Amino acid sequence: MSGTKTNLAFKITNWCNLQCRHCCENSGPSQSPRLMSLDKMKKYLDEFNALPIEKYDSLVFTGGEVMAPYYHGEQKYIPECLKMAIDANMLPILKTNGIWGNDKALKDKIFYDIESVAYNTGKLIAMDISVDRFHNNLGAVANIINDVVRDSELGFCLALTIQGIHKNSTHAVYDLYSALLTHGIRPYSRTRQDDSILLTDGQSLYPLYYNFKQSVANTGRARANKLGMFELTGKADVYGDCVMIDSNDVLRLNNVRGSAIHNRPIGEVIQQLKNKEKQH
Repeated sequence: MSGTKTNLAFKITNWCNLQCRHCCENSGPSQSPRLMSLDKMKKYLDEFNALPIEKYDSLVFTGGEVMAPYYHGEQKYIPECLKMAIDANMLPILKTNGIWGNDKALKDKIFYDIESVAYNTGKLIAMDISVDRFHNNLGAVANIINDVVRDSELGFCLALTIQGIHKNSTHAVYDLYSALLTHGIRPYSRTRQDDSILLTDGQSLYPLYYNFKQSVANTGRARANKLGMFELTGKADVYGDCVMIDSNDVLRLNNVRGSAIHNRPIGEVIQQLKNKEKQH
């Protein structure tokens, strides 16, 4: 197996606190809060890393809502996911809708866990928040950004990306600006290839990147953030194939053509789906 680089993602749950009309993940508040087991993820991660293919050194955790464990009493689950990725020398990326930013106690707990893992390992953690007209989450996102900007320790260890803002959604940029201004954060924009928004608290500038090319994350955001002791675990840019595995042992390639893994080797299933993709 060779060619395009491949990225790995785990869909940890179908539960979500939103019911978006456009959701292609069959997720929502009526879905089971069942989580993909950590042992299963570790098994699949080891198999994936053993494959003789070019791989990105980032590991994506998504859903559903990736913070679902906190809503259902599984307080240790996300920290364990982060540690598992870092132990494999991969950059953990949490993809979330950020609604938890409206709940101070929950927000504080999530950030405490992220800081604890980051400081214990000396590694960066990435978070991608999806912003679009279906989520109605700009106020919550502004709360999250406010904490990252105001707390220098959190800002050093968490690389934050806003997803869903693109060249055809200028209104979303302005809406986000308005939400930030309400929270006392003055945003600045600048035109450059990495499409960044600069935030300031009056003393320091903080880069917040959004992406026009739909990549999972952007390495540059971290390097510009004066990380101090924190190291970038791996490159986060993802252009190429994405393998997603869910708790039902279904593997999808580029979000389509799912196939059950069960006791089949991951490499065999990936190759099968790549072959199908070539035929279409």
